[in-house]
Amino acid sequence: MYVETNAGSTDTGSYQVLRLDGSPAIAWHYTPIHLWKTSASVLLALEKPSVVPLVALMKIEDPKATAEKMVEIVHRVENEEERRMLWASTLALMTNKECLEMIQQLIGNDTLLLDTPFLKELREKAETDGYSKGKEDGKVDGYSKGKEDGQVDGYSKGKEDGQVDGYSKGKEDGKVDGYSKGKEDGKDQGLREGLLLSIDLALKNRFGAQGAKIIPEIHSIQDIDIIRAIYLLQLNATSVEDIRSIYLPYLP
Repeated sequence: MYVETNAGSTDTGSYQVLRLDGSPAIAWHYTPIHLWKTSASVLLALEKPSVVPLVALMKIEDPKATAEKMVEIVHRVENEEERRMLWASTLALMTNKECLEMIQQLIGNDTLLLDTPFLKELREKAETDGYSKGKEDGKVDGYSKGKEDGQVDGYSKGKEDGQVDGYSKGKEDGKVDGYSKGKEDGKDQGLREGLLLSIDLALKNRFGAQGAKIIPEIHSIQDIDIIRAIYLLQLNATSVEDIRSIYLPYLP
């Protein structure tokens, strides 16, 4: 199953191990599933809140109808914490901007939204917390570098041209090294937080105290791809040990 856009596009659904003479020693066939090619309506038709975050990774043909259906399904969940986790995961994974904006309009100022850096970045068009993150993570190549180099073409030039505080102009002139890096770092951080929150909820609900025990181990993993794999595979895991087998090789 491929979830990333364009992933597995060349997968023919067959694999074989060759002998030394080039003939196949063993071969097998399978059906590649490209989630990013699959219509979101397939999962939405199940009417199950637990699959709503996966819809964000699928092919969205009608953003307005999809957003309305997602909101309708999630709002059926009575437990506020579960709704909170569903929205966090869904908005963190959503790449369709039109659908994302529709969802935000439909839920308005719903307090269920989490204030993760990524979600703030999307809601505020990277003007507030996304840019602040860029200031922290990219100041060497952005604002600070301009200051060290004499503030001729960066910070000072922005101030001379009438910028509000000097750094706003740095955002325009140096966003490649400053703001853009912060935006990417903020997106990764928000995505990681959203996935971890969903995993935490699932572990506690399905495995109780045993599930809670492995949460610190999972939180110690920084690789987003590994965390995403845990999120997807834990949906069908039958025990805590099944889940641990996924990430044990990647623990710090």
